[in-house]
Parts: sequence; structure tokens; C-alpha cells
Amino acid sequence: MRIGRNALWNIGEIIAASVALFLLFKVIVHALGIEALGVWSLVLATTSLARLADVGVTGGVGKFVAQTSVQRERDPATHSPLAFIETAIVANALLYAAIALVAYWPARQGILAVLEGAPAEIAVELLPYALLSFVLGSMSGTVGAGLLGLNRSDLKSQIMIGGYVLQLIVTVALIPELGLPGVAVGQIAQHLAVTLVAWLLASREAEGTWRLQLPVRLSMSLLRPLVSYGIRLQGVTLASFLYEPAVKFLIAAVGGAAALGLFEMAFRLITQSRQFLAAPCQNLLPLYVATHERGGDLRTIYGPATIIVGLLAAAGLLCLVLATPWISLIWIGRMEPLLVSYVAMLAGGWFLNMAAMPAFYLGMASGRLRWNILGSGLTTLGAVLLGQILGPDFGAAGVVAASSFSVALGAVVIAIGNTRAAGIALIPAFTSVSILVNAVTGRLKGRA
Repeated sequence: MRIGRNALWNIGEIIAASVALFLLFKVIVHALGIEALGVWSLVLATTSLARLADVGVTGGVGKFVAQTSVQRERDPATHSPLAFIETAIVANALLYAAIALVAYWPARQGILAVLEGAPAEIAVELLPYALLSFVLGSMSGTVGAGLLGLNRSDLKSQIMIGGYVLQLIVTVALIPELGLPGVAVGQIAQHLAVTLVAWLLASREAEGTWRLQLPVRLSMSLLRPLVSYGIRLQGVTLASFLYEPAVKFLIAAVGGAAALGLFEMAFRLITQSRQFLAAPCQNLLPLYVATHERGGDLRTIYGPATIIVGLLAAAGLLCLVLATPWISLIWIGRMEPLLVSYVAMLAGGWFLNMAAMPAFYLGMASGRLRWNILGSGLTTLGAVLLGQILGPDFGAAGVVAASSFSVALGAVVIAIGNTRAAGIALIPAFTSVSILVNAVTGRLKGRA
């Protein structure tokens, strides 16, 4: 397993995404103002609600591609993992296009219920672009999941880095003339390019040859297990996607577009920092699956992974909180106390979320998703209920605090539930530290 190479490229992808996000926010705020950033954030949050109708086909791609790859080692007659990827792409393209058409009018009405005047007009203008990006994003995510299952998340990361560069170039070129629609076109160009290139590389990895034909085949026999697993996983996905728009709608209602713009900055700082760990942790899914298929001990993976993730999460979030005043100076030209406080509040809850990621993927690999669903549901429900309680008295800050506490609660439930279901201790034993130390020293000796 090329875990080290995958992880390094995953981190490189997150660095590229962080730089791209930083520059994108800077361009938007400089050219259009912080209120425009809030409008763009609300439109994306609104279209994400359309995922309520998704059946979760993408969610099972990584698991089944990894499983099929191991099975093919024993039986070459097993069907190609590429067939799972192709079926998922076609199914998602059809499903998401239908969802986008149906979702347009409700999304438009939701935006008009929250915003007024010029911001509302701009948001409605952006909506078709955002829905097209919604469709293309599902396709690019599907091919990326396929590369992850093929244990080539390094290729996925390389493609994504190129996509971020393309998005920035298109956005910078179009925003002076088109305004916010220029940002949307940049995102559309990114998703389209990533989908096409990733499909070509996935075909080469799965079948050993370049397949220049576009994905058009839909296998019902392969779609059934994808949908069966995906519907269960969709409980996790829907709860996760509902969390962000729900919190943003609450903040917009009690604090307005300016407060939402500051929260968007804080939330992206936290979640983008989380990606430095989340992206490498995705490699745990095919590793867990392969280890289980070969009869290995999952504790040798979970323990060291949890120790590494916990330590890196604590150090990274502390550095982020301390750096936020300077980030504020660069982004908006002044030290904004609300931005600093939002980041500090979010960091507490999201630390536990990061530390629980190895346990989260343990549940996904085993197919026992109830604890992931329950934890994600508690996160969203808690954020909504506590946000409605604290928001009227404490404004946007109360909603942010409620959302952070709810994230921590959900993470604890996921970690306890999945480790108990797998028969693994929640807190890694000393033997996990020994495994980690031996692995590091062995690597260093190998290079000596």
C-alpha cells in the first residue's frame, strides 16, 4: 500500500486548496466586498440542500472499488473496478441533473426569504450557475472516490491541484467583468476538468490501458449494492450537509450578511485546516477494507492513526487560533475581533471531530454505519436547537458556540460507538505507540 505517497500528495492538495481559498476570498473581498462573500456563501449553502434527494451512490464507490480490487487479486475473472466507477458517474449525472431542475424554485424562494434588495437579486442570478456546479461536482467527486478505492489518491490530489489553479485563473479573469458569476464559472471549469482527467487516469489504473471513451454504461447489477450501501451512508451525508446550511441560515437571520461573511471565513479556516488530516485519513478506508479481507488486525491501523491524528489536530488548531489576527489583517485589512472569536470557538469542537476520524472510517469500512449516522444527526440537530436558543440573546456568536458544541458531541458518539462495535479500545493502548515508533524508526533506518 502506498500510504506514505498518498498522504503526502493529499497534504499537498490541501495546501493548494488552502492557498486557492485564501486567494479566492481575497479577490472577492477586494473586488466586490465582504457582503458579496456572504451572498456567495448563502447560495452554495442553499444548493447543498438539494443533496436531500441524493441516494448516496458516490459514498460506496471507494469501498466497493477497494473490495473488488482485492478480490481480483484472487480471481482475475472478477469484473473490473472501473465498472463500479462508470456506473456511479452515469447514475449521479442523471440523478443530480433531475435534482437540480426540481430544486431551482424552492432554492430561489429560500434565498428571497433571507435576503432583500441587491444581495437577493445577485443571489438569484447566481443560482443556475451554482446548480450546474452542483451537478458537475457530484461527477468529479465520484471519480475521485474511485481513485481512492484504487489506492491512488495521490493521482486524485494531483488532479485537484490542477483544478484549483484552473479555478483561480478563470475567476481572476472573469470577476472584473462578470462579478460573482465569474466566481461560479471558475468553479464549473474546475469540476469539469477534474472529472475528465480523473476518468482517464482511473481507466488506466483499473484496466492498465487508457480508455478515451466517455463513461456511458450503467450496470444495474453494480448499481444495486452501491445504492444499498449509499442509502445508509446518505444518513451521514445528509446530516453533515444539513449542518452547514442550517448554521448559516441561523447566522444570516440573527446577524445579517456581514456576520455570515465573517463566519464563512472562520468556518473555512477551520474546515480547510481539518482537510490536512481528513484527506490522508481517507486512505484508511481502503486500508481497513483490505486488512479485513485478508484477515488482519484492525487495531494495528486504528491505534497509531488515532495517536497521529490527535496530536496533529491539537497542534494545528492551536497554531491556527494564534495566527487568525494576522490572517484577518491580510484578508480584510484589519484585525477583526469577531473573526478571531469565531475561529477560537469552532476550534474546540472541531478538535474532537478530527480526533474521531479514524473511528469514523472504521465504521464506513465495516459497513456498520449507525453510529456515524447517529453522531452526524446529533451534530446537526444540536446545532439547530442550541442555535435557536442562544441566537436571539447572543446573536451570531451564540449560534457559532452552539454549532461547535454540537460538533464535539457528535464526534464523541461516533468514536465510542464504532470502536465498541469493532471490539477495539477507544483510547489506543501502549502497543499502538510501540507500533508507531517501530514504524518510524524502521523507515529512518531504511533510508540510512
